[in-house]
Amino acid sequence: MLSGPFGSVLWSYIRSDPRAVISTMHENVMSARVQWLACGILQSLSSNPEKKEEMVKLGAIRAVAEAMRKHKGVVAVQREGSGTLWNLASCEEHDKKIAEEGGVSVLLEAIKRHGTDVQVFCNACWALVNLSVRPSFRSKILQEDAADIVISAMKKHPSLPRVQETGCRLLSNLCLDSAARAQQVAQAGAIDVVVRSVKAAPGNTRMALHALWTLGNLALHADNRGKMKRNGVIELVLKTMRVHIKSSAVMLKGCVLLSAMAGSRDCGEEIRRGGGEELVKAVMDQHAKSEEVMSKARECQAILSQLGK
Repeated sequence: MLSGPFGSVLWSYIRSDPRAVISTMHENVMSARVQWLACGILQSLSSNPEKKEEMVKLGAIRAVAEAMRKHKGVVAVQREGSGTLWNLASCEEHDKKIAEEGGVSVLLEAIKRHGTDVQVFCNACWALVNLSVRPSFRSKILQEDAADIVISAMKKHPSLPRVQETGCRLLSNLCLDSAARAQQVAQAGAIDVVVRSVKAAPGNTRMALHALWTLGNLALHADNRGKMKRNGVIELVLKTMRVHIKSSAVMLKGCVLLSAMAGSRDCGEEIRRGGGEELVKAVMDQHAKSEEVMSKARECQAILSQLGK
């Protein structure tokens, strides 16, 4: 027979009853054990799209954010809580609710305190990735030192692609459509950490994709392009594209990045000296049936060709 708050939460899970789980969380706020189990159950329930709306209306976001605040030092609570917020950050209404309940702060605090735990990092980071899809949230996330916190955690797992890919995805989103934000992310050390992530896993296609995506968004700012050139990014990108030339996704992001870098003449000239024009022609030959890749490759080809005149 299950009894007490712990048993109550378990019975709630058996009945798939989020209301009872949330109620038990409110009644046992200071019990890390109850909060851990409850957050884990809510994470499981929130993987069902049909349950998400009900859970949000019942106050699941507030309950989880409060649990994470009350038990900052308990890695199990942070792991399950951030996983729940990741699942629930699935539409604009839910995202706004997470922000209103201080979700950005608790997710970043989880990474800051428990960045060595891969699951905490990935759950919290993916929740922030989902939030940062909304343009209105990008500046807010950056204002809470997200770039510094995430980059610091990425440095603790230099050879783990799963962490590097997730971190790159968030950094990429934070740069999106804003040269000012791109500069802010670069100042936190993003260029160095992304370059290291590619070098640590040169044959990993997913890593290459996320890294080139991030570097392409960082290249929005002219100052970043100069630093990227000095850090050997052009040579690295050309080499990475050659290794992954069969991947249309990598080629798409690679051509976008080369076009952005070529916006600074000295970078464009280095790309040409490194065989960039020949590489872009090879990309077009390899992906002739992909309209999207061909479009970006032609743009890149035109920019590089103009530099040669």
